Amino acid sequence: MLILAAAGPSRGGVVYSGFLAGRHPGPTITSAGDYSNPSTLFPFSGVNTTSASLSQTGDWSFHLSTRSEVQNTTISAGELQEASATIQVDRIGYLSGPGPFPTTLLITGVLGGEVVVGVNSFHDGYLSFGSSSIGSLEDLFFTDQGTYDFPNRALSMIVPVNADGSYLLSFALHSESWGRVGVTSGDFGYTLKVTSILLVNGLTPESQGFTMSFDDGSGSPNAAAPAVPEPSGLVLLGVAFACVAGKYGRRNR
Repeated sequence: MLILAAAGPSRGGVVYSGFLAGRHPGPTITSAGDYSNPSTLFPFSGVNTTSASLSQTGDWSFHLSTRSEVQNTTISAGELQEASATIQVDRIGYLSGPGPFPTTLLITGVLGGEVVVGVNSFHDGYLSFGSSSIGSLEDLFFTDQGTYDFPNRALSMIVPVNADGSYLLSFALHSESWGRVGVTSGDFGYTLKVTSILLVNGLTPESQGFTMSFDDGSGSPNAAAPAVPEPSGLVLLGVAFACVAGKYGRRNR
């Protein structure tokens, strides 16, 4: 397996990286955009293509897809064609306003997408959404042919707040599509999105007189968040604490 190359941020706090395999040197992903690497193995084998797309909508919505398309069965018993990509977000947030500051914040989000696995192919990937809550999701690893949907899965994590009101937000989404016959893809175009940053009682910091800013100039994701907690917010808070107490691991391969 090829290791992802490091890349500089396309904007503050967001790093895009990845690799597209093929007989010819595949492009290394270093920024947001659409990437494609058609590869002809032999004159009679046709063109096989690896591709990826990485983008951002607004400050808090991120999109990623990888695709490996191998249509010639002559080489179906040969090498796998790899497309891999990662979006890594590291932001420092700041609370300002009358103290004292809260000691923790609850970050909520959502993930949606679709994985397709071709013949004798597989897809791998991971989601990290806070170092203390969700380290990875085993069910982004598939070895069986078929289509698998992820319709708006709820995410949450609790982050500590420093005495000066600063806190770190860190999350990432990674996709690897390894194709041998047909199309194998990981399309997380639905979204990986941060939906709110809340106090542990479910209220927004803004509703309690605080303002939020971020080191890369992003605005608060709470523009559409309710000013008062809904019943479901209490359930989500309980899930977040359960996640902190749990232990998540990658599936051994």
